[in-house]
Amino acid sequence: MDIDNSLEDGNISLEATANENNNSTSPQQSSEKQVIRAPRDPNKFPTTRIRALMRMDSDLNIASQESVYLISKATEYFVQYQAKEAYKKTAASKRKTVQKRDLDAAITECDGMAFLEGAID
Repeated sequence: MDIDNSLEDGNISLEATANENNNSTSPQQSSEKQVIRAPRDPNKFPTTRIRALMRMDSDLNIASQESVYLISKATEYFVQYQAKEAYKKTAASKRKTVQKRDLDAAITECDGMAFLEGAID
């Protein structure tokens, strides 16, 4: 089956040719498209734990599912950024294992992580 995978508005469009769909010659069937929704990106962090941490804030009364998802994704990207910066320090030292001193160096040198100084003691 000849399938053209392309993204259209966040969906995956699968197009099949007419002669592959039961050898039909109807023009209506030849231009049909099947649209399959792309699965939502799975969270790396448990949403129940993120929601529980958010509820610890006394100013927050209710947390929507979307806000919990966004906080989870932001956390994921931040941890990924921190790991990449720490790995750069590890690679510069010609080592293969990331150590605490690499995290400390990344926190010290990156302005976006300045708020973490002294947090990993």
